[in-house]
Amino acid sequence: MMAGFIRHPSVKLSVIHILKSPFIRGDDEKPSFLLVNEKRVYRVMLTGFVSEKNQGVFTLDDGTGAVSVFGEFSGEPGDCARVIGRVRDYGNERIVSGEIVRRCANEWALLHRKEVVLNEGEEVKEGYVDVEVKRRTGITNSDIIREVSEKDNGEGVSVEEVVRSLGAEAESEIKRLIEEGELFEIRPGFVKVLK
Repeated sequence: MMAGFIRHPSVKLSVIHILKSPFIRGDDEKPSFLLVNEKRVYRVMLTGFVSEKNQGVFTLDDGTGAVSVFGEFSGEPGDCARVIGRVRDYGNERIVSGEIVRRCANEWALLHRKEVVLNEGEEVKEGYVDVEVKRRTGITNSDIIREVSEKDNGEGVSVEEVVRSLGAEAESEIKRLIEEGELFEIRPGFVKVLK
């Protein structure tokens, strides 16, 4: 092992951090890094959906932005990917040089976003997972939550009423939102938004 070699840990970030944070170019002695909230970040971990894929490069979109990743991805556009790598300046573009690139379940994207937001001390906002859900069903989690919130008079809202308004595909998404804790079934067939 080389004396003085340090392998920096990866830091979970959103693409917006990569695009907006100052990039400090290193040299032979010191590696390049991002300056995120006054902390040096040498390696990043991103999770998002692949929007484009070419030989050896793909575009990763996490809802906050999109970044090119140099590395092989075995999945297809629309698949969720987790990337660990180093940020580089390539011409006038910020890219990620992928060290580890893996396909992952879509739920990891939501978890990653929540962890990044919690680390920032921000409130969890509507995110990129809605894009994936909309692609699959035609409606988003936000559509369902908004519908339930608007129709709730304090007694909850009938699942049938939401399905009538948004369509049959809303029923499976309502079940998933109940399992995830976003909606609460106050009695059989009636749901409420958890606040």
